[in-house]
Amino acid sequence: MAAELCRLVKLHRLRHILSVCAASLRFNGSCSITPTSASDVQESLKSIVKKKVTQEEVPFVEPYPQQTIFDTLEKRWRSRVLRYEAYLHVSIYAEDLSNAVKCVDTFLRLAPRSIIQNNVEIFNTLMLKLSREGDAVTAMKYFNNLESRNVNFDLSTVSVLLQLSIDCEGKINRNIVKKALNLIDQFNLDLSTIFHHKVHGLDETEDVLSAIKSEIPDFQPRNYVNISKNDAENLFYDCQLLKAIEKPIDQQEYLSDGPYLDTTLDKKSMLDKFSCQLKRELDCRFQIPNVSAIKNQLQNDSNKFLNYTTHDWRVNISRHFAESLKYLRKIAKFGVHTDEIVFLAPFLKCLPFNDYVDIMCDSIWILLTCTEVQHLQISYVKSMLGRIIRQKFVNRVQLDHRMDEKVATIYEKYLQYFENPSLSRMYNQRQFWLKTALDLYPEQPNIRINVPQWPYNDVILKLGEFLLDIILKEATVDVNFKIPESSMTTSKKKPLFYKVFCDSGSDLREHLRVDQSFCNFLQTCVGYKNRLTMDVVDSPMLCPPVPWHSKKDGFCLFTPLSLIRTPAPFGKYAEKVDQVLDKQAEVKFRPALDALNQLGSTPWIVNQSVLETALAIFRTKLGDSKLSLPPEISTLKQPPKMPHRNSPDFTQIAKLRNEAAKLRRETYSLWMTALYKLSLANFFRNDILWFPHSLDFRGRAYPCPPHLNHMGDDLNRGNKNDIVGILQFARGRKLGQHGLDWLKIHCINLTGLRKRDSMQSRLQYANEILPHILDSADDPLNGEQWWRESEEPWQTLAVCIEIAKAIRSGNPEEYVSRCPVHQDGSCNGLQHYAALGRDELGGRQVNLIRSETPQDVYSCVAAFVEEKRKCDAENGIEIAKICEGFIKRKVVKQTVMTIVYGVTSYGAKLQIEKQLKVLENFPEEYISAAAGYLAKLTFSSIGALFNNTRKIQNWLQDVAGVLARDLKQPVQWVTPLDFPVVQPYFEKKVFDKGQKSADNEQKSNRRPFNIVVPQGRKQRNGFPPNFIHSLDSSHMMLTSLHCQHAGLTFASVHDCFWTHASTVDAMNKICRQQFVNLHKLPILNDLSQHLRNVAIENNVETLTEEPAKNVNSIYNEVLAHIAKLLTNVPQKGKLNLDEVLDSPYFFS
Repeated sequence: MAAELCRLVKLHRLRHILSVCAASLRFNGSCSITPTSASDVQESLKSIVKKKVTQEEVPFVEPYPQQTIFDTLEKRWRSRVLRYEAYLHVSIYAEDLSNAVKCVDTFLRLAPRSIIQNNVEIFNTLMLKLSREGDAVTAMKYFNNLESRNVNFDLSTVSVLLQLSIDCEGKINRNIVKKALNLIDQFNLDLSTIFHHKVHGLDETEDVLSAIKSEIPDFQPRNYVNISKNDAENLFYDCQLLKAIEKPIDQQEYLSDGPYLDTTLDKKSMLDKFSCQLKRELDCRFQIPNVSAIKNQLQNDSNKFLNYTTHDWRVNISRHFAESLKYLRKIAKFGVHTDEIVFLAPFLKCLPFNDYVDIMCDSIWILLTCTEVQHLQISYVKSMLGRIIRQKFVNRVQLDHRMDEKVATIYEKYLQYFENPSLSRMYNQRQFWLKTALDLYPEQPNIRINVPQWPYNDVILKLGEFLLDIILKEATVDVNFKIPESSMTTSKKKPLFYKVFCDSGSDLREHLRVDQSFCNFLQTCVGYKNRLTMDVVDSPMLCPPVPWHSKKDGFCLFTPLSLIRTPAPFGKYAEKVDQVLDKQAEVKFRPALDALNQLGSTPWIVNQSVLETALAIFRTKLGDSKLSLPPEISTLKQPPKMPHRNSPDFTQIAKLRNEAAKLRRETYSLWMTALYKLSLANFFRNDILWFPHSLDFRGRAYPCPPHLNHMGDDLNRGNKNDIVGILQFARGRKLGQHGLDWLKIHCINLTGLRKRDSMQSRLQYANEILPHILDSADDPLNGEQWWRESEEPWQTLAVCIEIAKAIRSGNPEEYVSRCPVHQDGSCNGLQHYAALGRDELGGRQVNLIRSETPQDVYSCVAAFVEEKRKCDAENGIEIAKICEGFIKRKVVKQTVMTIVYGVTSYGAKLQIEKQLKVLENFPEEYISAAAGYLAKLTFSSIGALFNNTRKIQNWLQDVAGVLARDLKQPVQWVTPLDFPVVQPYFEKKVFDKGQKSADNEQKSNRRPFNIVVPQGRKQRNGFPPNFIHSLDSSHMMLTSLHCQHAGLTFASVHDCFWTHASTVDAMNKICRQQFVNLHKLPILNDLSQHLRNVAIENNVETLTEEPAKNVNSIYNEVLAHIAKLLTNVPQKGKLNLDEVLDSPYFFS
């Protein structure tokens, strides 16, 4: 056996060597032969090594594979182990112990010895269940079996044995206890941390302690983490930028009442809201009134048929589901396990029967709403159904372990943080939560039981598919929409939903569509849309969220959420990112966690005046494009009917109908977005709200509730497509001496009317148009409606109302304002680039340097472009002459904005082409040529302004290209706050197809296999913008944490910071100081060093066998090239960063 193993390892190495040689020979242009002997390998290597490898001519060499054949086996079994774990765990909760035993026995029979030895958790789960069933004998048989197989036991096994030692009468079997304690020495375990390894229920903790103390009377478990005033290591950070906030600020400098205290908050009402929130999370879904529904209408005959049909759906779904379960039991009884559906059996029995029926019936109405006008992808529907079942199951597990009691006990004490400003001065949310939890549960403060993941493809989608099939078969309607006259009458029915195939660009995908005649029928029903069904994770919280206190714990009270969200197209590769992040120490995440907690702890309320105005317009169903309120689709103009195919108008009318259908779908999507936002705002109009936050992979923070939040969709920001003004701070502050002035300046900023004016000029203008502001506040719908012409009309209206209230209060300085005032970065991406490269000229254009009026980088670039155009026109270039008079700010603005995000010359051409099309009198036939010409001039002008910026961008792209192409590594780095970033751009590639002979026959019998590798182009093009985004998120987090430390209320929309009018000056000072502190770090040099550590030092091999050491020589030459590139960090200019501290328009 040993000899065979040695032979396999050598063969594995030799295959890699041959692939290296083949790759190198192909690169060098040599004949494409593959060495087949050691001597051939040596000769080939020598010829390659002799040839000098230059920077422009580096062979592609894959790194020597780190994994052995055992690692390959482990990878192959990883998904299978997940299936076994999920199946076993669910079988136990489905009260199907026989199935659980069969699962473990099958695993023991089929799994390789190494897999069994390293996956003891499967056996721990079964033994724990057997102990609860009082079957200690069988459990010990499994333990003895595993012991004979040399399984690597852990503290969970010790815990299980200790629980096994206690019988149903509470008597302790000390022999089993001794056997458990023997494992401590055998596997070098730390008994004092037994509650750290796995979360225990409250009853389990008591049993384990009593069993241990039967042998060790003075045993005391170690606290999960020692939180004390003197234990800075566990309280604070490993980051130099945050050392200043590790100690509480002086009382004189802290805003005495803190950022969270408010007279509207009291402990009793907060506990009531906590109970309501907890109930909703346990239910997973809840319903809210639909603001578009017409009230107080009598039901008609159509409603009677609808009520009959919905009841019929429930009856038929219940019957079908019951029959399915009966069928599963039957085939399982006879041992027929060929059908994959048998695998799903426990997942269909782990919840009460009616829970499944409720989920399917509720989902029908959700699908009706989503598919009324447009298709819905089948995979999304399956995922939705599978995930809601899993969440219900997770909730059940938590309740079974009495985690609800534990959460309630900790949370009640945690609320002191929001009542007592001295606590918010001494601690942040994470610190105080851990302190509270450890005071109450020192052995184990965790509030969530670990539930094995359900494999997405094998369980989530298959489970959703099973339930969806029942819905599709049983959700039917009478073709005539009539109730049968009697139970004996048979009626002809048709499916409510049907499947269609839609072109997704690269392939056809299955979509779901509702029967259109039923949608038309619903229009005749009164109040059929009176209520909307919401997932609890999609709505704001009624109480402060549980703070993120580790990279896997935080957010809602019960509902788990990922700290880092992965872009949708790459979600299936999230595991690749998680593997890197899981290796990072918890301390690295603390700054990001604390910033998220600060943002999530800011309380909000609905601005009812703005809400009433929005509802009045929305309910007219006509919409208002200026105000981001779309019309209802029933008000859209109907396209002409299709003529006969031979009609001369056939093509034109077909085109009109396609455009009308597209408009209808887009309008419906926008209308539904507004409907959910306004319905949620109306439902929560009298509540205080909190928005938990999570991160994208770059470290940017986003509110978790998607419909109602202060941020809105990132694509809609700045385009008047979001009703942001509908929310305001719940915590109010007196305006003070300058607060009213800031409200007025903020009002003018939102209109976009005085972008080039000084602050004083904007304030003066606000005073001049004060009658218009007051009129907007008094009569927004029937007055002069000045607010409607603003760039941000809803936020403008909110500020107008606040200014009116403050002025009419009689004493504006004492007026308590809740309106957020924004300070926005001036082309923030370019600000970071200019600071990185110390670009003095570019820094001036993005307001890093003090000036009397704000600089406008877009106008500056337009002026540069115009100068170059004039020069070209004088030299006789025809296209330059045609562009005369058309070089305007808005023509180049989008390209300048997106230069930070890596826009290509082709992308810039399309952007400028779009702007030229809307210019009057520009010759249409020259639009394409002019766009290409102006894109080129725009790029060169930006390069002249931001010389070092372009160098940094190019360097970042080159580095990413080498890492992804040559080393097959995703680009990863750490931000200045130590947050680890991994670009999640991967793709699957097929390898090892075998060689083909001359007659094209397959010579190798090995099957092709898929391997996940970084997607080179996206890794390369995505690195510069993602790196800058990680810097702007670091700046936001620094500002957030320092504002919290000073007692300020703070919110953000990426590079736009919000606070009260009275604290704008304090926030501005913090914002500027933290930007300077951030960029005084050697950011690019630190990045270079980190990438060298990851890319080179982790990949240098120490092989000693022939001919592998010669391969090592080739590989190290590639690494040398990469090292040279990484050390060639772009040089900096002469910009003095301290000038940012005095720049009034840096953020304004």
